[in-house]
Amino acid sequence: MNHAPKISITVENVVAYLLEKRFLAREGAVEIAEVPGGVASTVIRIRTGERDVILKQALYKLKVKADWTVPLWRSHVEQDCIEFFCSFLPEGTVPKVLFKDRENYLFIMTAAPADFELWKTQLLRGTVNQTVAAKMGAIVAEIQNRTFDDDAVRARYDDNTIYTTGRIDPYYRVIQHVHPEVREAVDRLIERTLATRRALTTVDISPKNTLVKGDSIMLIDHEGAHFGDPSFDPAFLLNHLFLKSVRNSALRSEYFQAARNFWQAYLGAHHHVAGSEIEKDVVEHLGCLMLARVDGKSPAEYLREPEKALLREISKEIILGGCATLSGVESVVDAKLGAV
Repeated sequence: MNHAPKISITVENVVAYLLEKRFLAREGAVEIAEVPGGVASTVIRIRTGERDVILKQALYKLKVKADWTVPLWRSHVEQDCIEFFCSFLPEGTVPKVLFKDRENYLFIMTAAPADFELWKTQLLRGTVNQTVAAKMGAIVAEIQNRTFDDDAVRARYDDNTIYTTGRIDPYYRVIQHVHPEVREAVDRLIERTLATRRALTTVDISPKNTLVKGDSIMLIDHEGAHFGDPSFDPAFLLNHLFLKSVRNSALRSEYFQAARNFWQAYLGAHHHVAGSEIEKDVVEHLGCLMLARVDGKSPAEYLREPEKALLREISKEIILGGCATLSGVESVVDAKLGAV
């Protein structure tokens, strides 16, 4: 159940808060900076002589133009999920939780080293690290391997409210309203995905939540974690690679190869699914996600109008044209870009 936090953390009051909670022992040289780019939380980096950490506080109303609210208790889910991932993913793949204030829906975690950068930043400037793409596929597979049909994990992460309020409603139901011609196809997807409860799903595995240096990776932002549809997370990541192939079309072969590397590594590491079983479901999500990042409540900010128009054509062909394979998606994208 939501209740309003007693304090909303800002760069102006964070030091006083940390002193009160005895996370900082004394006032002194503290470097405070709000981390830009997020829409769902206040994120502040705090550096002292001894520590470099991130404070994250969930927001009820997201920082987007549309009216979009999400339950605050997702912060508790994220705290628990990070600690769970730390129990089996290689050290450094996720941060470590150092402090929790569940009453105020915030926690403090280790920061990535200062020389790490967002994978999204690299991809947008045309630097496509193929090893990182493959590693991401293996990580998603490992999360699913460790949780697939696990009743204990199911009970722990059974609530999929964040999936509904954070993805189904603002993404899929919005594109149904904007593009009525896809309504029936999207209805079928919604019915299927909400009924599929097989593995832990984070709903936000993406380049904007992946910090990299060379081939090293740190994943952040797990507040949507729930026991759900294993085809969603691969589709969510792949969508970002295909979007960037449209944004930087001259380099599209590099993004296509990254998508292939991700998918091959995912299938190669997965113990429970084969491509023949899951690929059609992934593509079904992919077409809808592509359209949602143009006309949903959270459009990709880097897309220009001609690219948006092209993506509407591409996504509708995937959704309505019977596309069932990732190679088919690649062919659709490549043909549309080649015709421009």
